[in-house]
Amino acid sequence: MFAVHADGSGLAGVLHTFGALHPGAGGTNTDGANPHGNLTLVNGALYGTTYFGGFSGAGTLFRVNLDGSGFTNLHSFARGADGADPNGGLILVSNFLYGTAAYGGDSYGYGSIYRINTNGSSFTNLYGFSGLKDGGVPEGNLLLSGATLYGTCSAGGANGSGNLFSIGLDGKNFSAFYSFDTAGNSETNLTGAFPQAALISVGGTLYGTTEYGGTNGTGSIFAVQPDGSGFTNLHSFAPGHGNGNGFFTNLDGAYPLCTLTPANGTLYGMAQQGGSEGYGTIFSIRPDGSGFTNLYTFVPIVAPPTYFNTGGNRPDAGFLLDSNILYATSSLGGLDGNVFSFTLPGANLPPALAFQRVGASLTLTWPSAYVLQSTPDLGIAFSNVASAVTPFIVAATNAQAYFRLNPQ
Repeated sequence: MFAVHADGSGLAGVLHTFGALHPGAGGTNTDGANPHGNLTLVNGALYGTTYFGGFSGAGTLFRVNLDGSGFTNLHSFARGADGADPNGGLILVSNFLYGTAAYGGDSYGYGSIYRINTNGSSFTNLYGFSGLKDGGVPEGNLLLSGATLYGTCSAGGANGSGNLFSIGLDGKNFSAFYSFDTAGNSETNLTGAFPQAALISVGGTLYGTTEYGGTNGTGSIFAVQPDGSGFTNLHSFAPGHGNGNGFFTNLDGAYPLCTLTPANGTLYGMAQQGGSEGYGTIFSIRPDGSGFTNLYTFVPIVAPPTYFNTGGNRPDAGFLLDSNILYATSSLGGLDGNVFSFTLPGANLPPALAFQRVGASLTLTWPSAYVLQSTPDLGIAFSNVASAVTPFIVAATNAQAYFRLNPQ
């Protein structure tokens, strides 16, 4: 785990280096290995998961302080009822973290939905997938809307091409509310198939991507209502061909693994392959499916085995949005992958004042070029919040308050 300066000036610190795996013992260690999901900030500590390692080699759930101290293995997955191989990150609801494990869970082995207290206690398997009509192999983050969690399964479903599900915070009222069409050997269909990334909600509609399927078998972008109605394939990625070096090229990208990011009325995402060079693209699309645009094509790399370039390629995660800039990682390119930023099209966009509920408090974050202001009533002038620097914690009180940003 690392921290990097947003201006690209270098690492702010290596927070934790995961331990070596013990050979011949199922890839075990004490802290975990191969972290795939995002980190979640809770009360000054970061929480995350690893896909491998831990005491059973089936992954871990961990906590570490922002300065890298206090690393704690909160839970080692045991390949049993608790699940195994968590691929996604965690979301916070009150004092509990919710997540998915891609495998394990009950007796079927097709994954689980779990809950754990932020102090590491009260681990609970809320649901174990069967790999049948209810789906299987959940790999993305969960989405919270109201008191309901939404997610994706990359296998199973009524047609074997994956599905979308919902479940209550208490583990009740599970529903596999949409199954993707049969993809077959050609992996083509009208809906998309095998979703891996998380869903997002914009205006009450759910949006997501599928790695395969669509009319050309190269993935899709879709919208659907939370009850499974109104499904729309917003975009099927274009067909393509091999470029002679084992890379798949086309016009718009192929095989998206990312969670979409909404910003300024537009959805942004990345495809891990495709584009004119075959190394992936950054794209945008409007929520109604219009205006699909290939914003950036990742650049070629030198011949294997070094895979070096200056721009990175093969992005397989989503973005972190800060004001007008998207931040992300690529799994190849650079020296051994890289961290990059992409400035959104359009000038003079308003700054973003982001907030996250942490327990009973709010954590506000904003671009450092702005000052946080507040007022107890919109009829009273805003004033600077004394000594407020990002991130800023707003303690829970019974008094209302309004916040805004002002240029320094």
